[in-house]
Amino acid sequence: MLKVGRRVISVLMLAILLGMIALLMPTNSLTMAFKPDDKWPLTSSNSNITDIPTLKDFIPLGIEFIKTQDNELKWNGLKWRLSCFIFVGMGKTMEGKPFLFQIRIPHPVHGKTPDHFSDMFFIDGEWRKFYVIVGPPYYDDGEIFGFPTVYCYGRYREGGVCRASMSYNQAEREWVYRVVPIEGEGVSLEIRLKPRGVTYWMGRPEGPYIIHGAIFNKKDIDIWGGFWEIGECVGWIEKPGVRKIEFTGHAIWDRAYHRVYYSDTALKAAGAPLQFTCGYIYSDDFQLAIGYAENPSPIDPPVPFQHQGRLSFPVKGLSFRFDNYELKDNGGLQPSRFYINGYYDGGGVNLTGEVILFYPSVWKVGKGTWWDYNASRTWGRAFIRWRGTITLYGETIEVTDATGVFECTRYKGVVYHPTTSTTMNTTTVQPEPGTELQILRCILENIWVIAIVIIVIIAIGIAFLLKRR
Repeated sequence: MLKVGRRVISVLMLAILLGMIALLMPTNSLTMAFKPDDKWPLTSSNSNITDIPTLKDFIPLGIEFIKTQDNELKWNGLKWRLSCFIFVGMGKTMEGKPFLFQIRIPHPVHGKTPDHFSDMFFIDGEWRKFYVIVGPPYYDDGEIFGFPTVYCYGRYREGGVCRASMSYNQAEREWVYRVVPIEGEGVSLEIRLKPRGVTYWMGRPEGPYIIHGAIFNKKDIDIWGGFWEIGECVGWIEKPGVRKIEFTGHAIWDRAYHRVYYSDTALKAAGAPLQFTCGYIYSDDFQLAIGYAENPSPIDPPVPFQHQGRLSFPVKGLSFRFDNYELKDNGGLQPSRFYINGYYDGGGVNLTGEVILFYPSVWKVGKGTWWDYNASRTWGRAFIRWRGTITLYGETIEVTDATGVFECTRYKGVVYHPTTSTTMNTTTVQPEPGTELQILRCILENIWVIAIVIIVIIAIGIAFLLKRR
């Protein structure tokens, strides 16, 4: 009996030791321990897709969303992280003054605190906000608005209620964003987007998706599908008793679905992932959309982070995949110049972009990531003017005044690779102070693993003893 007890204790101690060793292994080894179930299919690029978005792509019921009896959209599971209904553009008023807008319809959330956003308009040289839109979002198949529409309600800053909505006229391939007063008087507006060229795809709703970036506060990656529609926009905004502004320009409609990949839930997966550059360039001759990301984390993903593009010449009726390019900038957490050089089936691209306006004017810097507690990270948008050349079947297109918008995250700290660790300037670094603290935190975060091992071994030991008796 004494020998049996010693054997049980020995097995228990061995199990605990093995559990501790597993927890102390490098983080990229830990990725193998993530649960393999409910994995969305991944790919390195979806730039081969050339379809026009359908209503299912717009609102993927039964995949990303479920709809309640009162038309509210809710997540279809805990792994959905973000649902982008983002509309960003730039142009000029009828008087020739710059007019820019940043619009977002709130998405569902995990929890009780609703998502919210204040649409922003660059008027007379400054960003202005007139109302705040508050989740949850709703979806109408066409009974209320005439076309399938996602919508939310909000409130004006001076009081009163409004409704914001984005409708899709699939037959005409037109998107219409409206804000209308429901109670009281306040700003109303309408913006119509007429896409041109081929839609840029991150992925169809059911996948495969591409990797957007590394989540900075959780051992996971942000994967995304969806599409961008890019084209000409025309609209107006009116404040009762003040004035009505009409404008024309170009815009991007970003309809994206985001998930976590390794975790069972998107809860506590905060912020924009690291490190990506996504956006578009627009001129009369062409439009270019790119999604590019570098992996600064220790995670070794199943496929490379996003690196894809789509180059269209709408007047000529031509469109090409543009995955073979190099994207650089002039460095820092808030770069002011970007460079794109690459090749495609019809020729080459050599463009330089100078930022003409940042949002925010100074990108806020956050501290720390789960793999480097001393790191710095940031997010922002850059409105950019581009110059350079594009060749198409031997013809050289001189680009002198193309414009567009990039959304970026930037990172400064330790960058991990499968076999080496380097800083952003590729110099080798020693482990940062606090590594022991990170290991301790890892152990504490996973203490339940040890507890389960202990319980299982004890149960096995008891069963073994009872059987012997």
